[in-house]
Amino acid sequence: MTDVVQSVIEQIDRLRERGQRLAASRSVEAVRLWQQDCAALVNQLSGGSKAHWLSRAFSQAFLVRATGGDVVVEAASAEIVERLLDVLSQARTSVAQITDAAAASAATPRAPRFEFVHNAELRPVLERALTDGRAALDAGDARLALILLSSVLEAIITDALEHSFTSLQPPAPSHLSFASHQSPVTSHSSLASPQPPRGSQSGLSTNASPKPNAPV
Repeated sequence: MTDVVQSVIEQIDRLRERGQRLAASRSVEAVRLWQQDCAALVNQLSGGSKAHWLSRAFSQAFLVRATGGDVVVEAASAEIVERLLDVLSQARTSVAQITDAAAASAATPRAPRFEFVHNAELRPVLERALTDGRAALDAGDARLALILLSSVLEAIITDALEHSFTSLQPPAPSHLSFASHQSPVTSHSSLASPQPPRGSQSGLSTNASPKPNAPV
């Protein structure tokens, strides 16, 4: 049990002891001060949220519905004390259960929730955002919870789309030798250059006129 949780439980127990003594007392001022201390504790435990179950239970402890109609009036002081003692008991039970759940969670390793995310660096970021989003929701901060939880969904969808796009890319061409794709070339060294025109090998011009016959 952490020091913070232990301190809260001790504070609840002290308020319960005061309330039990006030049940037999008729001091209006003492009851009023005790109710203010209870309200401060409830506000602390509920995170200031009026929608929290503890805040609602505290508010309902002061009201009673008239038997003959729908008019809501304030309950008697002694009845309010008894109801607030019951609210404090519920608060103590809830705090103790949170402690037990945290201890059980620490003893049993929790399986990672984002193993399906392809980007390994993104997984701890998503884990933290999900935790903060749930904490904001429990505290009644709907705006912050919506931002954080929406960002988790957006990151998961983006990761899936990027992975799908990469898997659809065509494979890169294999690095083959350029020579393997060329047509075979004859490498005979005996291939000569094109033959010169006939007659040039004897040194005679092909355009020379025949000599005249010698005189007889």
